[in-house]
Formats: sequence, C-alpha cells, structure tokens
Amino acid sequence: MNQKLFAFTQRVALICNIFFIACLVIPYFNFVLPQFMVSMMLMFGWVLSPIMNIIAFFFFIINIRKPDRTPFPGLVIFINIVALFYQIFHFFLI
Repeated sequence: MNQKLFAFTQRVALICNIFFIACLVIPYFNFVLPQFMVSMMLMFGWVLSPIMNIIAFFFFIINIRKPDRTPFPGLVIFINIVALFYQIFHFFLI
C-alpha cells in the first residue's frame, strides 16, 4: 500500500472526526451558523466520518502488518481508532 494514501486517509478521517465532535456539541450550545456550514458539518460529521474511519482503520491494519512501514504520528491513529469505536457505540447502540 502506498504510504501517501495511508497518511491521506488518516488525515481526512481526523478532519471528519473533528466535524463529528462538532455535530455532537452544537445542539448543546446556542450557535447561529449559516445553513451551508450546518450542511457541511452534518455531511462530514455524520456521513463521511464513520466511512473514513473504517477505511483508515483497515489501512492501519494493513500498514501495521508490513515490515517496511514508515512511521506515522501515533496520536492521529489513536484518535481515529477511539472515534471509530465511539461512532460504532453511538450509531448502533444508542
């Protein structure tokens, strides 16, 4: 697997996770946002975030099994994995 693709999916998943957290927090605060921003946050947070996390997790599993893997920041991977498990819990168990 190409290491640039792995890094790209991890970063996109992290950005989508930030939107997911924003989607969780916004109903508890009185924010006035433009409609296009709300639509973008919902699209990235609720729709793309679980899909990108699953893809990033599978790429992580593939990358960890390779002997010649290049290092990638562990905090990004950790945040993506924790977010994936929380999304599974949130979408399927709540």
